[in-house]
Amino acid sequence: MYNICTLLFKDKRKSIKYNKVVSPYDETWVQKIYNMVERNCTKPFNFYCITDQYISNTNIKTITIEKEQLTTYDKLFYFKEGLLPNNPTIFFDLDVVIINNIEKLFDYHGLRMVHKLARNFEAGLGDPHNGSVIKWNPSKSYNIFEKYINTPKDKLPETDDEFLTNNGAHPFSINDCVCYTANKTNLYWWDKPYQLNKEHTVVCFNKHSDKQDHYQDESEWIKDYWF
Repeated sequence: MYNICTLLFKDKRKSIKYNKVVSPYDETWVQKIYNMVERNCTKPFNFYCITDQYISNTNIKTITIEKEQLTTYDKLFYFKEGLLPNNPTIFFDLDVVIINNIEKLFDYHGLRMVHKLARNFEAGLGDPHNGSVIKWNPSKSYNIFEKYINTPKDKLPETDDEFLTNNGAHPFSINDCVCYTANKTNLYWWDKPYQLNKEHTVVCFNKHSDKQDHYQDESEWIKDYWF
């Protein structure tokens, strides 16, 4: 048995360029993650979503956190002791597209994230890995939540990516989890426009979810996998 997790929350910030919410997520994005996992995992799994919204699929176990506004940092609540069964666990951001069977991702040892070079080919030693895909085993990682909850907010790094990197996360292989990154108005993988590699496991959109729908017209492969 595996655990699969994601995070959905309302975000009212607007994109000036696209004149719509920067974070356009709703229940349909969660359902697409669920569908992609179901197609790309042969073993049974539990599916969890920390959210402040209604999810109609009863196979998705919703978790409520009592606070005024959820943030991406709240994915760290999944590391809280007793929240999840002690099964190998993967967290997916909503802006990912699963291409192949994900089971080999569970075979990685320890706490894992998307390689920083998948986000930025020129990343330096101090740059964080990317939290679009995170793998861990709950019983070996409770200290992550304890350290997070006991760190004053003004002492936390700017992003949860930095927090996890600073607390021992190692990367997946770049060929398993790749990222789009931004170059002016286009989306690139490393230093060139991304062309689908059918051997990749997961493609991440690296905080450009507002373009995921937009780029379906230019990247036809998205329609083949993201449903």
